[in-house]
Amino acid sequence: MGWTFPSQKTRSRTENCMKNSLWTCILITIFLAGCGGGGGNPGTCSGSAIYCAENAAGSGSAATPGTIGGSTSTDLFTKSGSGDAVFDIPARVTRIRIQGTFNGATSNFIVKVAGSNIVNVIIGTSKNPVAFDGTYVLVGGGTVEITSSTGVSWTFTEVTANNSPAPAGLFTKSGSGDTVFDIPARVTRIRVQGTFTGATSNFIVKVAGSNIVNVIIGTSSDPVALDGTYALVGGGTVEITSSSGVLWTFTEVQ
Repeated sequence: MGWTFPSQKTRSRTENCMKNSLWTCILITIFLAGCGGGGGNPGTCSGSAIYCAENAAGSGSAATPGTIGGSTSTDLFTKSGSGDAVFDIPARVTRIRIQGTFNGATSNFIVKVAGSNIVNVIIGTSKNPVAFDGTYVLVGGGTVEITSSTGVSWTFTEVTANNSPAPAGLFTKSGSGDTVFDIPARVTRIRVQGTFTGATSNFIVKVAGSNIVNVIIGTSSDPVALDGTYALVGGGTVEITSSSGVLWTFTEVQ
């Protein structure tokens, strides 16, 4: 079979197609050069500013949440040290856990936050309790002043509110010492029990800002322990203060 040369008309069509393809390649090359060419350097992009920022952050993968428009860090505030000190708690902090230990026989541990005394105890190997661990409500952080506490090792840690749903059964919570927690809004009566294995201790309880318990208990007191039931108006935040070493239980009553 012999070769048949294309006609003049067919050659013209082929040449036009090649010209069109050439222009298409030139346009694609210009576009890629403008956006960095798809290589290792993303270059500058003429498209949406948000789109370009997302792709630059991801380098070919999905952008990391929170990298555009500022950080969304949820790190909790914490600070540790020893002895007397002054430092600031950020204004966002509304609950703070304070821990203190002393390796000798006895030492004061005195803490003010925003000018208010919140810890004033004696701790050490000769005391009951040996160490201190309490959680407190703050109003917009504040300046911490630790005084008369030479040799005491301490840690301050931000605590977040417990927003988990209430359990299906009756509400109950047990623990020891100073703390803060929330009673569900459905609770209208609460039984509060407190014991102290040493000679004497304060046991002070606020619910929704109102004092409901303020007694001295212990093996040298009368009564030795506390057991009382109290009316509530829609639950509330519990604050137990000046009660280091007291064992307590809160139980919903129907």
